[in-house]
Amino acid sequence: LNSATSGELNSLRLTINQIESIIDYRNQTGNFHDIYDLLQISGFTISDVHSIRNLITVETPKASTFQKDMQRASYKMGKWISNEGSTEGLSEVWLDRFFEPKNINNMNYDDLMALPNLSPVDVTAVLKKQKRGYINGTWELKNSPGISYWGYKNLVDFIRFTDRPINEGRYHIRVNSLVRTVPITSNPDDEGNISAFKDTSMPEQFHKISITSEQNLKAGLSYHRYMGQPDSIYTLKGFFQAEKYAITNNIQIERIVLGNYTASFGQGVIFETNDNFSPRRTGFGFSKRAEGIHGDLTRSSQYVMRGSAVQVSMPKL
Repeated sequence: LNSATSGELNSLRLTINQIESIIDYRNQTGNFHDIYDLLQISGFTISDVHSIRNLITVETPKASTFQKDMQRASYKMGKWISNEGSTEGLSEVWLDRFFEPKNINNMNYDDLMALPNLSPVDVTAVLKKQKRGYINGTWELKNSPGISYWGYKNLVDFIRFTDRPINEGRYHIRVNSLVRTVPITSNPDDEGNISAFKDTSMPEQFHKISITSEQNLKAGLSYHRYMGQPDSIYTLKGFFQAEKYAITNNIQIERIVLGNYTASFGQGVIFETNDNFSPRRTGFGFSKRAEGIHGDLTRSSQYVMRGSAVQVSMPKL
């Protein structure tokens, strides 16, 4: 009943109005859960239901793996999409990993450390489990030597135990748009505030689009203008990114970026491209940052890198 075409419904000796009502119900309300849901449609009586109940079945279509993931963690996505400041670039990485989960057995230290709420101790526990053999499911992951329950619960949203499912789309497109009139309040220098940045008639605008594919390719474009700035003053960024290409058994190209990109090395002490300060905390409440190079779709406008960048990983020499 949830997937029958109008021609198949016509074979049940239903009237044209009844067939159209069934299709309209599916399009507007959703799937039928049992045959007696037909009584909610005008034009159907209990006699009509009894006359066709032996000729039909009611099966709810199975949700794809991607749809299940969306339903499970949709509340987290809203927070990541609206993140700003020092964690903005990292939130983009989290969204990529959520929409394109990786096989836990193929992830290295950098891949795992980029995920939220995963401490170095948890990452080391997963790597030890990888060395012991293939991780086939949540039970084996949960029993990694030294992993915390908190780390395990935050890890499962971003990983899989097999390669990409057949029923998952090959491309994912994300479009985010933000228009707001909240003035900047994070500037510690009150005397340095500019009154134009409080003009609500010219709201802040931030729009970005990113496209990812199954071949570890990504492209993105963003436009940002602060509140109070004229149309002629804005920050436009774009990039093309490829990642995870093995050169030898031990050497791998982690990421190649053409266009705008962010870079961070040595916990941001050696080098970091970010307009916002982020303290470096360890232990309880440890901080995270996007280590290495990544395509740039952040709001930063002062320390902006544009050109080409390559990140390569290899074992210790």
